Amino acid sequence: MSKFGSVYLKDESGAPHGLTFYDGAFAVIGITMDYAIASGICITKTKVNKFGRNLAVPNGTVEPVWEGSSTTYAGFVDSFAAELLSSSGSDTLLGAGCRTLRVEGLEATTFAVKTLDVNMNGTGVVAIGNWARINRAYPLTNGGSGGILGVGGVVGTVTIRKASAGATVALVSPNYNQTEMAIWTVPAGKTAVTSSWYAGSPESKSFEVQLLTSQYGDGGWRSQDTKTITQNTQTWDISLSLPAKTDIMVTAKGLGTAGIVDAGFKLVYTDTV
Repeated sequence: MSKFGSVYLKDESGAPHGLTFYDGAFAVIGITMDYAIASGICITKTKVNKFGRNLAVPNGTVEPVWEGSSTTYAGFVDSFAAELLSSSGSDTLLGAGCRTLRVEGLEATTFAVKTLDVNMNGTGVVAIGNWARINRAYPLTNGGSGGILGVGGVVGTVTIRKASAGATVALVSPNYNQTEMAIWTVPAGKTAVTSSWYAGSPESKSFEVQLLTSQYGDGGWRSQDTKTITQNTQTWDISLSLPAKTDIMVTAKGLGTAGIVDAGFKLVYTDTV
């Protein structure tokens, strides 16, 4: 539970001055909570801005908003062995493209926060161990080619998938140089609170978008908000308290046509009290 309070300090003349604090961090007038978290003033909370793009949302069929463009997402299991590879031989430890890829997610079974830095092997498969979720991946070091504007990053598309050429759970393409997936899971021992979600399309087409959550062991997804969008990005405030291991994602379906949808959500998580 978040805790608010105040303390009073006296200046040289003995006049009192009040300072408010939030979860042990002093709040400074004119400083937003977002800034306080990003700057390290507030060390008890972690901010997440999760965003994705689906380049081929079908007409009349719901799909998660991620680059994989599939009606189901295969990454929601307690434990799976994973591997990765690139479509380009330039993405290798001594190559011109991505040399080291950082993968962020949750540890298999325990759902603890996990980060792994992986040496790339071009089109060769690299085993990356066991995971419960993969939330994000991006180049950590590069050889000066590939990525956005061709100045450093992945040259090919990196596929992260279940072992033995199994189902894809994340993609990193040169267009974005990191995963584009409006999918995330609350780590073990943490509680997340959402602040907003958003969706839009670069095309003049209509789509139905939904913000979905699934609590661990609940056995299904629940719609927390549903909107209809046409082209321009819209943002909606929403406050949800999400316990540990809760999955959250944005889905979309075409209303009369297929097309591109961008979407995401913002939240903050902290230790469960």
